[in-house]
Amino acid sequence: MALGKKKQTEELSASMEKRVARRKEVEGAKRRALIWKCVAIVLLVAVLAVIGFYAGRFAYYKITATKESSDYSAGLNEDGTIAGITDINKYSNPANIEETEFALSDLEYTDESVEADIETELNSHKELVTDPSVTVADGDTVNIDYVGTVDGVAFDGGSTDGNGTDLEIGSGSYVDDFEDQLIGTHPGDEVTISVTFPEDYGKEELNGKDAEFALTVNGVYQTPEFDDAFVQEYLSDYADTAEGYRQYLKDTNYDSKLEEAVTNYVSENSTAKKQYGPYLKAVRSLQKFINEQNLAYYSYMYQMYGMEFNYTSYQEYAGLNDMEYEKQLRSDAEKTATTVMAYQALFEKYGLSVSEEEYNAYVEELGGEESASNYGKGYIMQMLRQKKVTEHLKSIAVVK
Repeated sequence: MALGKKKQTEELSASMEKRVARRKEVEGAKRRALIWKCVAIVLLVAVLAVIGFYAGRFAYYKITATKESSDYSAGLNEDGTIAGITDINKYSNPANIEETEFALSDLEYTDESVEADIETELNSHKELVTDPSVTVADGDTVNIDYVGTVDGVAFDGGSTDGNGTDLEIGSGSYVDDFEDQLIGTHPGDEVTISVTFPEDYGKEELNGKDAEFALTVNGVYQTPEFDDAFVQEYLSDYADTAEGYRQYLKDTNYDSKLEEAVTNYVSENSTAKKQYGPYLKAVRSLQKFINEQNLAYYSYMYQMYGMEFNYTSYQEYAGLNDMEYEKQLRSDAEKTATTVMAYQALFEKYGLSVSEEEYNAYVEELGGEESASNYGKGYIMQMLRQKKVTEHLKSIAVVK
């Protein structure tokens, strides 16, 4: 009896342990399920937060997206200053040109550059000489007509069709020694040029073939001599003598380089203490308009050269999405506004002024009343004020 009771007690204990273990297992499974449920909720909230953030950001950019405007004078007073700013020095920390020196070697226009410009000018006035006494020499540019044949048969692309073509002797533009065989000829000469095409010329019917060209020398281009007479005929707006024109080139190019150096210094070394929101908005709108104008110009130039241009907006051309383009516009506007404020501060610093006569003359320089209508007085005055600042900075810049 005692043994049976003990066995029964042991069986009851084992059964109890199983129930307890089962209960623990069930409770553990519930806890794990609850934990995963909490994790899932947290993850869902995080995902929704991210989606909400980007959706909100997208909506924000849509609402605040820059509106294109062609009003160049938006945000400006008629005197060219920024409307709404009474003390420009609270907004701008302009570059101080007194703190730098410009290297003379970077600004001087070399004799080599002068002669290169003169050579370009002379070439623009070269004339085709047909005098039979003129002899073709190496380096000359001639006008020729020809018909090319292989085994007595004309080949595609081997004729000028009587339209004439220019060729610089010694340029290596034509195969074999084609050009060398023209040296010593004269305008009006009819000669036969013999050549051998390279094996890898690129056209099966011509690769490695001997060819002949029945050629006529139409004339030789000659450039005039650069002397006082040439200057007086073609360049009298700039000088009266050859040496005077050389000095003109040196002076004007030095001035241009100095102006570039000064304007770069101002834009690169000026900072904004703070930006003025209303003007930034106006600059962004104008920049967006200018971008589209540039796109129209690109499209026109592509069409002029018979090339395809399939972009419908500057944003598409630049490969930017809405937010990227808006970011670029804002960055560009800040740079522009920083420079504009710097020039306004410098204009006041140096006590400069613009007279009505100067304004009227500048309007005429820009194109007259049409320009005044397109840009508005505020923008034209802003440009003129910046021009006055630049001229003053050039006059005080230290060049060594």
